[in-house]
Amino acid sequence: MKTIRYIDTYSHHTIHEQFNASLLTMCALVYDRVEYHSGCSSRKRVDQLLERCSIDRSRIHHKSLWVWGGGFSRINNILRLLLSAFQNIRIVLCAGAEKLLLFNYNNLFSLLAVDWLCRIFQRRVLICCHGEMEFILDKKNWGGFFVKLQRKIAVRFFLASKRKSRLYFVVMGDSILFHIRQTVSPELAERFISVDHSYIFGSTRPRVEVNKPLQIGTVGVLTEAKGYDTLCVLAERLQAMKKVKLTVTGRIFADIEPLERFGVDLPCNKGIAPLEDEEFRERIERLDYILFLYPTDSYRMIASGAVMDAVDKARPIVSLRNDYFSYLFNKYGNFGFLAEDTSHLLHLIEQLGQGELQCSAIDFDELRHKMSPEVLCAELKTALSTINWL
Repeated sequence: MKTIRYIDTYSHHTIHEQFNASLLTMCALVYDRVEYHSGCSSRKRVDQLLERCSIDRSRIHHKSLWVWGGGFSRINNILRLLLSAFQNIRIVLCAGAEKLLLFNYNNLFSLLAVDWLCRIFQRRVLICCHGEMEFILDKKNWGGFFVKLQRKIAVRFFLASKRKSRLYFVVMGDSILFHIRQTVSPELAERFISVDHSYIFGSTRPRVEVNKPLQIGTVGVLTEAKGYDTLCVLAERLQAMKKVKLTVTGRIFADIEPLERFGVDLPCNKGIAPLEDEEFRERIERLDYILFLYPTDSYRMIASGAVMDAVDKARPIVSLRNDYFSYLFNKYGNFGFLAEDTSHLLHLIEQLGQGELQCSAIDFDELRHKMSPEVLCAELKTALSTINWL
């Protein structure tokens, strides 16, 4: 019987719920038995998503872990990371050499210790990589003490010229794997495999007719790193154009005064706190397009769950082009527009608002099928076979 341990020592409540549930589904489709180790609050959210999937859930056997609860403040996140690191070390130390250990989150605070244990005790560990990989490309020394410490650990581990690790790593797409191979040593690059980010989709239907004025907006957290400055530029230029309404749906970690001055539609709470679920859904349902303003040099080392959310909501995207979005468009087909720079982006939005440009019909059902765990589990199976995990 093929068995894998799926280990989640970090997720609490809604953190990474789609990634967790979809990857767990793929594992259950590849292996006969999946031992799912996680906190109770995360498991409840994952179980709700698994109800949408046609898998044999008797293959999944849950074992509870103590994951730091509390809210989503900076101190709670630090404590959650530290407890997660301790749990990771304990699990690797106590596992047998024949066990397959899949960690769905790359906790940098335990990375060096887990690698050392794997080399000493011959453990078999596969770690999923997320946003932490951007640290090895980021030249700016931004953030507080713990962010800087994570960056230092990431650089020390992944950019070491003679790193001989026993760990395996999985990234969410071949475009990311390409950049990994261009950045780390050849020896370490051989320890990476690639599987596309899957998603457990709902059944939202596309809009039949566009709004007048056209509604286009960002969804999720808005920060300077996620395009706040670009949004301000667009809002100022589009302010006099009555055929386009820019919106923000999500929490805002920036000055809202310019957004209000330029007529951007903000949530009821002005983005100072997470939105209530009902308001969040209603605002997305009103959108004609979802706007992505990430810098063009971003998403080289990380996948985007937010773009999957757009597909789930059956909304085309309008975005600045980056390597990952280009990869998705090339592989799965266009589901919106990609702009080369801010001027091009502004021109696209103006054309959409004036009716001079329309998005071609998008078969969201087919798109969702291609990105589903049931289809992408074949990629996972192929990737795992290359590292002798089957």
